[in-house]
Amino acid sequence: MYFVGGIGLLYSVFSLWTGGVTGLTLNSFNFLFLSLGMVLTANYGPEYYAKLIREGIQGTWGFILQFPFYAGIFGLISFTGLGVVISGFFTSISTATTWPVIAFLYSGLLNIAVPSGGSKFIIEAPYIIPTTVDLGADMGLVLQAYQMGDGATNLLIPFFALPYLANFKIKFSQVVGYTVPPVLVVIAVTCIYLFLRASMI
Repeated sequence: MYFVGGIGLLYSVFSLWTGGVTGLTLNSFNFLFLSLGMVLTANYGPEYYAKLIREGIQGTWGFILQFPFYAGIFGLISFTGLGVVISGFFTSISTATTWPVIAFLYSGLLNIAVPSGGSKFIIEAPYIIPTTVDLGADMGLVLQAYQMGDGATNLLIPFFALPYLANFKIKFSQVVGYTVPPVLVVIAVTCIYLFLRASMI
């Protein structure tokens, strides 16, 4: 909390010092208070910070807390050259036939860490699209693979089910045992489908 929040706070203060108050944007304003909150509650841990945010903005606290970090991940990938490195790695281990399957599996894996289709695509696009172009793979099939990977693991991170679970006072840990087997079946069937489709193109 001190490390991450401290770096963010130092960056925000430096930006204000160099750009002045007129350079304060909505993004920098939000980032400043996110970082400041992390530093001020560091002694109590991230759970306490999340609890304060949840109490303050009940229905949307999780999204408000997560999305600035998604933007930070996007910035790291896009502006540090990391996207080029990742794209080169996928190009080196893939062919036009196997790339849709790899993109599907990677998209599903990343969906567990970043359970938001739009935010996740912003993070993945800087290397998913260049890899597809480099390999000469079918762009439509790869985008379909990305979307299917995102959907396949949604049963493991069920944002869509949160209202139902809350309504029936059920914790997700009580139902996850029933959702894992369908996910494994969907992953297996989809991998076969994508490989066969890519082979026919």
